[in-house]
Amino acid sequence: MEDLSLLNKKCLANMPMLLDTLTTTLEELKIQLSPIYDSIKELVEEDSFSCTDRKKTENLNLFTDNPKHKLVNPLPYMEIMYELNMEKNSKRSLKKFCIQLGYICDDGHVYDESQHVIFFQLIDNSEKSFLEQELLDALKQNIPAQWRIIPFENFDGILMEFDVDDTISADKINRCAEDFKRYILQPVLEELKNRRMCKNNF
Repeated sequence: MEDLSLLNKKCLANMPMLLDTLTTTLEELKIQLSPIYDSIKELVEEDSFSCTDRKKTENLNLFTDNPKHKLVNPLPYMEIMYELNMEKNSKRSLKKFCIQLGYICDDGHVYDESQHVIFFQLIDNSEKSFLEQELLDALKQNIPAQWRIIPFENFDGILMEFDVDDTISADKINRCAEDFKRYILQPVLEELKNRRMCKNNF
């Protein structure tokens, strides 16, 4: 039987420290992300959207992308995600959106490409799509270049993210969150309001 590698031995010997560091780091990250979720929820509710989540949806997945599955074969995957579902009735259709924000570390086992990012995304789940390509293109033009914008292929939405490296800080996370609100969420809410006013005038 092949012996454990030197790396395996070092990892096992230092496992208590590794687990302690991992849990405290993830808790610190949750402390940074939780108030951002609250501020986004407050902004959405000020615009008369109803948030369908009665309590904060907070998911932490470690070594799996589905916490309901038994952890038989652990994956090199970690995710902290906050999700906010919002909706508003209009005369012609129900407007439904989902906001997701958080942290993902995946070497490609779960998603198609490796990811190690802090992300913020707005997904359109409306009966009649609101986030049309023309609007998405207009939004992208104003987003600062320091954030990466990823197009969605299978559904309507927009994703803003940045890579996690040794430059990560509370300030960087908050700046990305503020830009998400300023350049994506607020313009979408304003556009919804403008279109509603135009319809009421006819």
